[in-house]
Amino acid sequence: MRYTIRSRAIHLIPAFALLASSCAPTIIEKPIFPRPADVRDLVTDKPRATPDIVTDPEARAAHNAAVETWGIGNWLAGGRLCRWFVRMGADYDFCPPAPVGGDE
Repeated sequence: MRYTIRSRAIHLIPAFALLASSCAPTIIEKPIFPRPADVRDLVTDKPRATPDIVTDPEARAAHNAAVETWGIGNWLAGGRLCRWFVRMGADYDFCPPAPVGGDE
């Protein structure tokens, strides 16, 4: 069987294609995550009660206010995360709407 230049070149095409593909830029995909502040708000510890709340009305009021603030912060962060999941394609119909002033 006689080899010609053309038949030899055909065998080199896959090698050239492999070399050319190695020159392509490497694409590094960065994963998409929600804002760290929203996740941090969800894992913040609940304010701990002190023995003073039993006898001191001011300490009780301060503790109740701290727990209320903590709960509202968690609820708002949960809503932001829920709406973020919907923007990323989740099919959730239970996310609370954003507050009127906006917290996004």
